[in-house]
Amino acid sequence: VTVQVRRSTARTGNFKLTVQVSRKDLFNSLQDFGGAPWSSSSDEEGADLEAEHLGQGDAAPSDLDALGLDIWPAAITLCKYITDNPEIVRNKRVIELGAGVGLPGLFAAKVGATQSIISDYDAEVVTHANNQAVSCGLGDTARACIVDWKAPVVDAFRDAFDVVMAADVLYMSFLVPDLLRTCYACLCKPDGKVLLTHQCRQSLVDEDGEMVVVDRDVSFETFRGEVARHEH
Repeated sequence: VTVQVRRSTARTGNFKLTVQVSRKDLFNSLQDFGGAPWSSSSDEEGADLEAEHLGQGDAAPSDLDALGLDIWPAAITLCKYITDNPEIVRNKRVIELGAGVGLPGLFAAKVGATQSIISDYDAEVVTHANNQAVSCGLGDTARACIVDWKAPVVDAFRDAFDVVMAADVLYMSFLVPDLLRTCYACLCKPDGKVLLTHQCRQSLVDEDGEMVVVDRDVSFETFRGEVARHEH
């Protein structure tokens, strides 16, 4: 699978925070993270991605704050898991939530999913992901569309999937309840599976109007708490 990305894991792996503040403050906090040339990232073993910088003439989305156009470490881990355990997605209907460029969704299609939906809330990211599916020769199986966790799941996706996947989506704790609601709404049967990978990080939190770094991964703690609540 080969995808065009803004940053590979060589860059994003150095980002060590989840951000429990407003979206505006999130992007302000990323200023030092900086921009990067677009890269063509290919994977021959379902493992490490090697990035090759493209020239300035290559087409790239214009939204420089679109974090979904980067490749994040947890996506690589999920791809490795799918590659090592293809039976989990083979002959299954799969949806990836918060997919960005949709690398795990593309891998699922590559190893035999009957349908792989790559979803994100950002229209520009979705357009890019659709282009990636076609360029990888997976357009008959994989397609991208908009899914906003804060909106009701559309009828076409309700109870429609055997497997729900997500990678590195726990970066804002207030989104966790909406994420889980969407996961449960998309699964078609009680024995459906949710595959979620996450890179544990410190959290940047807003305490009395001042942003402070804490050692806890607030988003992951929130996720575990919400899962436990649903199990009961």
